[in-house]
Amino acid sequence: MRLFIIVFCGWPLLGLAAVSDPLVRASEYYYRNQAYSESLEIWNTISRQNPKQLGAFLSVLELTLWQEGRAALDQRLKEWLEKRGRLGPAERLALSKKLSELQSLFVTDLGQAKFLLAQTPIEQGDWDLALQLLEESAAAERGNILVLFEKARCEKERERWDSYYQTLQRIHSAQPFQASVLGPLAEAHVKNEYYDNAIRLIAAFPPSQRDVRTRVAFAMALLESQQPERARSHFESLLQTERLLPAQRAVVYYGMGQSIYKDKRRRAEALRYLKEFTELATELPETKWDPYEISDRLRKSLLLIVRPRS
Repeated sequence: MRLFIIVFCGWPLLGLAAVSDPLVRASEYYYRNQAYSESLEIWNTISRQNPKQLGAFLSVLELTLWQEGRAALDQRLKEWLEKRGRLGPAERLALSKKLSELQSLFVTDLGQAKFLLAQTPIEQGDWDLALQLLEESAAAERGNILVLFEKARCEKERERWDSYYQTLQRIHSAQPFQASVLGPLAEAHVKNEYYDNAIRLIAAFPPSQRDVRTRVAFAMALLESQQPERARSHFESLLQTERLLPAQRAVVYYGMGQSIYKDKRRRAEALRYLKEFTELATELPETKWDPYEISDRLRKSLLLIVRPRS
């Protein structure tokens, strides 16, 4: 209840000028008198009457979290998005901000306490203890993205890749507009060979929100899903950026070589890219997280390089 009072201090009208004033006043009356269930019921009515009014729906989400929990919030969000369809940039931004706010709030004392207790072992690198505490926090909170991001961090450090993948998917489910999970989740899709999932995930975000990490994953997913021409255009674009990390540059060289290898007119160019990939790949330091299985691609590339040309 302590957090509830803080969050709802100063109830916003959220741009509801076009909505029936009596309903808005009634919802505010019930809210002020702490009759939150009644207030939620009215906001649901307002949202149903005005399905394109984002402000009303944001109010529904906020009250749903506190009255019915995160599972109900997730379900309402899913249903609303399915009915609403594509959002404009301003609506997408407003919904994203609200979801990030709501899905970062603690709704249980236990969940918050376990999360705070986990911070010390995280700082000390005691990933097993931190993960134990964060799993307890996640079980109580059921979708708090602050908890899930830290949980994913610990799972990555402990190389628990299946759990890491599941946690990233849970973050995306809780906040489908969270751009910071886009790159890691796209890489995890590629690592698990769910290339279509990676493509759909990235395509749902505007290009302005795709960082280099995401763009590399997108290009590789296209290549592995037998779309070499589309992949090549993305690899060519990536070659022009100076922000590539060594491992990313290696993957781009590999992708360029593979995307044009079957074109006999560009075979020599493809082999040059593959040679650049092999030279760079052999110099890369060992890493826990290798979504592109660079060592396997290195072997495949060497076979192509030494193969007699036909």
